[in-house]
Amino acid sequence: MCGINNTTDIFTTKKMQLVLVDSVEVLQDGFIKDYEINGRKILITQSQGKLYAIENKCGHHCIPLHDGEVSDNLIRCKAHGIKFSLEDGTQQNRFDDETDTIAVFS
Repeated sequence: MCGINNTTDIFTTKKMQLVLVDSVEVLQDGFIKDYEINGRKILITQSQGKLYAIENKCGHHCIPLHDGEVSDNLIRCKAHGIKFSLEDGTQQNRFDDETDTIAVFS
């Protein structure tokens, strides 16, 4: 319904580029912060000790996900309660068939 953009890796270009987003001290499970990287709105989060970078918009109505809740490698959109996998961006609680997968970057 919302539509996702090209899911190519935003962190690599022709030259390797390191993007410093925050200090290690702030990282912990449940950490959520939004950034703009290379012109894309990205959400960085940590769940079960693993960092994830996803597009900062729900696949339902393009609502930013940075106010959502993270647990068990899922992010829950506060607007309608839709849960998405942080691993592959798929909808986990089948809100409706028109909700798009969210972009996940690695």
